[in-house]
Amino acid sequence: MKTHKKYGTPVYTVWAAMLSRCKNRSQDSYKYYGGKGIKVCERWHSFENFFSDMGEKPKNKSLDRINSMMGYGPDNCRWATDMEQANNKTNNRRISAFGKNFTLAEWSRVTGIKSTTITQRIDEYGWDTERALLIKKRGRKKSGRLPVLSGAIIFEAAKEYSEAKLGIKHAA
Repeated sequence: MKTHKKYGTPVYTVWAAMLSRCKNRSQDSYKYYGGKGIKVCERWHSFENFFSDMGEKPKNKSLDRINSMMGYGPDNCRWATDMEQANNKTNNRRISAFGKNFTLAEWSRVTGIKSTTITQRIDEYGWDTERALLIKKRGRKKSGRLPVLSGAIIFEAAKEYSEAKLGIKHAA
């Protein structure tokens, strides 16, 4: 019997926790994983196979399922930052505008507009998404008009954000 000598390491702890939340009915988080049908692929029941596919756990990253409706396996998992994990939750609100599809929190970071303001504009005022993302802030200029960001500026900001933070490559 060969031994991997990884017991107690960060990657081993992640593997054991993944198995537990999917298989151990007495674990608190089972209801969110195994209880919802989230399974671990047969290959990953072996730590050695998990480690072969995923490698060491990078610092400041955790195991993330790319499609949160599917189980754990080499084709659906990655090491992700807290921000990537937060943007990959099933309860996130996604907004499509300017040819981009981001979470509400991501649009807030791109535009500098509070997420509560964007939500209010769309849900309560009935604004279309582009308009909700174009008007920078409340208040009026001396001209009496609301300050507006151009769609091109937001498109470029969204493009830069998606390349830098999400790893999406865009055609030149």
